[in-house]
Amino acid sequence: LKKGILELNDELDFDNYPVLHSFNYGRCHQPLARLSSKKLETLLNAAGDARVFKKMERYHDRILLNGYEQTLYEGVAEALGYPANKQPFQTLAESLPL
Repeated sequence: LKKGILELNDELDFDNYPVLHSFNYGRCHQPLARLSSKKLETLLNAAGDARVFKKMERYHDRILLNGYEQTLYEGVAEALGYPANKQPFQTLAESLPL
């Protein structure tokens, strides 16, 4: 970066930032907005737990097959690929093992 994060923050136009406007809310926004804070917290915690368990299941067999370190390495490479390049980054990590 050529500028510090605080300097960049001052340049952001939050009034016109697209995702902050209601027309960009998803279909779940209205039902979730009607929930109490406690119910919303419970729902989000359950969703987070489900996501973690799904990832655990996804990596379990890979850990048994390739070991923890290699699987972690491949997972980090896959995450660095973001949505468009997940598979190429994972393939790269598999091709160049630790």
